[in-house]
Amino acid sequence: MANKSKVRNVENLNVKEIKKLIKYTYSKLNLTKMSYYMIFTAILTGARLSEIAGLQWEDINFTFKIISISKTYDYFHPTEFKPTKTESSVRKIRINDELVMVLKKLKKAKGGKSRDLTFAGNNGLVPSSNAVNKVLRSSLSVLNINKIIIKTCTRCLFALSRRRYLCHLKTSGTF
Repeated sequence: MANKSKVRNVENLNVKEIKKLIKYTYSKLNLTKMSYYMIFTAILTGARLSEIAGLQWEDINFTFKIISISKTYDYFHPTEFKPTKTESSVRKIRINDELVMVLKKLKKAKGGKSRDLTFAGNNGLVPSSNAVNKVLRSSLSVLNINKIIIKTCTRCLFALSRRRYLCHLKTSGTF
């Protein structure tokens, strides 16, 4: 039987908290901290962290505002990719103008070539899931958002929250 004192409910972010996190991560975007770009992208796409880490510039169609998810980053073999979690995880995700603008600026600043990893740092590697989750927890703390974070938070925390946020944007005519 589970120890009830250690059982915690994981809460999703509400629309107000998502907006705060988007604004905060946007304000922190810089070339030395790719984790903020990855969190920003996770919020606006709902993609898994390994899918975001595996993005190359050729996966982003700026004209049609689409990100193609077809692989994941292999943290154990950084020069290789793995298949997505399931076949149905291979998909195209429409992105909004704000994310298009952020990614265009990032590509220009990095001089990104089509096969380059979108979120690779100066060392050619993308931030580890540990590093991204640490930045996420720190960001939530700075914003006084006291949610319980689980190990794979980037996907779990944002999946439902993103749907709520996008639903809010669509009903308010923002998206």
